[in-house]
Amino acid sequence: MSLEPMAPKCWSVAGFDPSAYAGLLTDVRVMEACGTQSQAISTCQTVQNRSKAVAVEPANSDQMRAQIECLLEEAKPAAIKIGLLPNQALMKTLGQLLGDLTCTKVLDPVYASSSGLNFGSQDWAVSLREFMLPHVDLVTPNLHELEILLGRQVQRLEELPEAASDLKKLGAKAVLLKGGHLPGIDQQTDVFDYYEDQSCHFWIRTPRIAGEFRGTGCFLSAAVASYASLGLPLSEAVVKAKILLQSSLQWHRANAPSSLGPERLTIAPRLTEMVRVHQHLDTLKQNFSRSPATKYARMGLYPVVDRAAWLERLLPQGVRTIQLRVKDLRGSDLKSEIKQAIVIANRWQADLYINDYWQLAIELGASGVHLGQEDLALASVETIKAAGLRLGISTHNFEELGHAYHLNPSYIALGPVFPTTCKSMRFGPQGFKRLAEWQALCRVPLVAIGGLQPDHIEELKRVDVSGVALISDILQHPNPEERSQQWLRRLGR
Repeated sequence: MSLEPMAPKCWSVAGFDPSAYAGLLTDVRVMEACGTQSQAISTCQTVQNRSKAVAVEPANSDQMRAQIECLLEEAKPAAIKIGLLPNQALMKTLGQLLGDLTCTKVLDPVYASSSGLNFGSQDWAVSLREFMLPHVDLVTPNLHELEILLGRQVQRLEELPEAASDLKKLGAKAVLLKGGHLPGIDQQTDVFDYYEDQSCHFWIRTPRIAGEFRGTGCFLSAAVASYASLGLPLSEAVVKAKILLQSSLQWHRANAPSSLGPERLTIAPRLTEMVRVHQHLDTLKQNFSRSPATKYARMGLYPVVDRAAWLERLLPQGVRTIQLRVKDLRGSDLKSEIKQAIVIANRWQADLYINDYWQLAIELGASGVHLGQEDLALASVETIKAAGLRLGISTHNFEELGHAYHLNPSYIALGPVFPTTCKSMRFGPQGFKRLAEWQALCRVPLVAIGGLQPDHIEELKRVDVSGVALISDILQHPNPEERSQQWLRRLGR
């Protein structure tokens, strides 16, 4: 009898809130809901209820050290979420211990309660900068905590990138700045957070949800640590944690995540230029409201071919959605190939997506465009939609999924589901578990691609993807027409 592998251990080093709306108890619930094995180390005892905090009693630093060392005798954690550290002694002790641990460390620098009680000592900011920031992988301050750490006010959204850069200079490897309390934007419909690490930066836009919520910072940082412990890169763990928090807030259950999964995708990361946020937000919202997805929700078999001649072979078999992906032609040869494919597709009343070459697709009158992430960064989505073309987008992680979703495409493709030799991939196989998770998140058609074979059809139907994109299983088959017929019959056309 084989045993299932143990879930990774995820520590919460935080204060104890007896009301369970924040601190250790919230962290433990979030970590367990995310699929990790939680362990808790208390830094203080607080006196509070849902509406107010009255007092805080710091833990003994020697006792905290002993508890951590005792846990380390059994196993090291895969990630640590650090919350309330009310004094220098605790920070110094923890900083010394963290320096020897090779795991993901997420710091939520809690300074005060929602009701206004200052938990931190007078030297809180100085101590945090000296003993904690150099040892953590991510710091997640709200506006008040950010200002205390930097020793200056931050009053505008545009100031967040500079503030993040300054925190990194103080030792933090990555920063997530929560912009929900910025002056002047409290009544807006959206909240903008800013993420930056050594290799990337992006904004995360989420709808503002009415209500008073406690413990959201604890929830978010615990979820980030959990997803990081499960192997997600830090930037993707941040995005997925925001999905989980936003879903829970929408259901007014921020403090009971164990009954909720990520129900809806409502975030838009990678708005990396503030001019896009301010000048194009209204235009984007108008475009988002005119989704072309519903009419074309069921795509079925979706071959990806490299020449127009394939359309003559596959469309007569019943294929009604097809992609032309040409990588070895340029200039007039490329234009001629695309024009020929459009003529054939129109004859069979099929939907033809042109990979990458969106300007030619518009000029020549194709049905749609498919863009990978590199192509998406260079394309004008507004121009594509204004021309009436449908849009498909390749995605591989939650960061890309969130960005693609809010461009309101006709479909989102996830891949590779299984290993494939058709193209070099920097992302590993996604598997059916990830496919099912994304299908639950998306409200636009989802297309599976990568390494798929007829043996996978029943699982694809169970997940209920809208389309199945195939390259080698059809194009390299001895009888591509017969193979496409097999897929069409078993998919139910």
